[in-house]
Amino acid sequence: MNSIFLTFVAFIIVKFNNDLIATVDEGRVAALALLDLSAAFDTVDHQLLLEILRHRFCVTDSAIAWFALYLTDRSQVVHIQHGNSTSSDVFYLDCAVPQGSVLGPKIFITYTEDIGDIFDAQNVQHHSFADDTQMYVASIRSQVHTVTSRLSDCIADVTDWCGSRRLQLNGTETELTWFGTSSSLRGLSPFDKSLAVGDASTVN
Repeated sequence: MNSIFLTFVAFIIVKFNNDLIATVDEGRVAALALLDLSAAFDTVDHQLLLEILRHRFCVTDSAIAWFALYLTDRSQVVHIQHGNSTSSDVFYLDCAVPQGSVLGPKIFITYTEDIGDIFDAQNVQHHSFADDTQMYVASIRSQVHTVTSRLSDCIADVTDWCGSRRLQLNGTETELTWFGTSSSLRGLSPFDKSLAVGDASTVN
């Protein structure tokens, strides 16, 4: 199963890169936004995750009980090794999944799977894997002024969706990159090169 999944992810990445190359070859331009989520795995709400598993993926009975048991009584503690060792109090978690685990990224993908509906509704191409999301819009040169506004509208919807998942877009770490020929990119205005993400503005 893992090899099939990784093959599918590799296929999507290759297609994504080929789409951008084809856009340039056709004389068009494309803007690629790399969205960054703040501490994404640490903010996965356990109860909300279980509701998503039940209602969106029809996980029930012993399977949902297993997930509930997996998420129950998770805790964290900080150990300081300097001279006399000391530890913080144990803090029990009602959110977060371990990012470095085998199951963690799959749980996060399940938790955020419906973000694709936003991109489809906005007619914006995208690729997502765990907390890494890339989105792009291609355009003919004469319509380049519409690209940034389309991306901004889509990001505004993504921001609202993040609020419903207890996630947060990190505007200062979100990046915008333009693709096109040298002659096409020379005509971009400063407005075209900036993208508003919440209270932050990111520039390519």
